[in-house]
Parts: sequence; C-alpha cells; structure tokens
Amino acid sequence: MTLNKNHPARSHAFLSRLHDGELSPGERARFEAHRAHCKECRDAAADFERALTLFRSSRSSPPPRDLANRVL
Repeated sequence: MTLNKNHPARSHAFLSRLHDGELSPGERARFEAHRAHCKECRDAAADFERALTLFRSSRSSPPPRDLANRVL
C-alpha cells in the first residue's frame, strides 16, 4: 500500500468495510501487514472505532414542541 489519496487511513469507505468485516481475507491480511508498520493507519482505524462508539452512545432528545412554529 502506498501513501497516496487511496491510502487506507484516508478512506472512510475502507475503514467502514474494515469495521463491518467486509474485507476479503486477502484484503484483510494485506491491510494488517501494512497497519503493523503504518502509524497513520493504526491511528485512523482507532479513531474510526472511537467515533462510532461515541455516536452509538449518544442520546437524542425530542425537538421542542414549538420548533415548527419557530422555523416557519
């Protein structure tokens, strides 16, 4: 894997496929070998997991009752 715009650490689509277990065994093996020597990829994968954890732990609240009137 080369450091270019297609670098795994710079691809949210790749990190999502990694997280979801959608990489082929070959892709996974190549990435793991690369990640062992690439701090950027280690950090990006960890950041992606942390962001998902924070998102999943967040709670939403209902909008104020007068929101529609305030918007209109």
